[in-house]
Amino acid sequence: MNTHVRVETHPNSDVRTYHPDFEVSKAHIENFWRPVRPESKEYLKKLGRKGAVLVRRLLALHGVAEVTIQPYQLMVKKGLNFSWDNIEPKVLETIEMSMPKGLREADQQASQQ
Repeated sequence: MNTHVRVETHPNSDVRTYHPDFEVSKAHIENFWRPVRPESKEYLKKLGRKGAVLVRRLLALHGVAEVTIQPYQLMVKKGLNFSWDNIEPKVLETIEMSMPKGLREADQQASQQ
């Protein structure tokens, strides 16, 4: 189980919100759809490098249709014909990849003890 990301489900079963305990964006709130459109580049810049990479990686996942990002929150909407059982492990892995290096190293050290 991921201890750095709390997962919130919604009445709309196509949407999940992920609450990491680390910052994922510099922007207040931005929304992106698959595929990332050329006009989205200016909005991606507002997220900072890590946030922009995270959004691009999430939208590249098969089945992810939309991502809304805030400093400590990501809302992911999947396509209607896709299952969270297939998508969610990849979403969590992608979010973990954006975890600050120091936090990741502390987790690795704790798991080795």
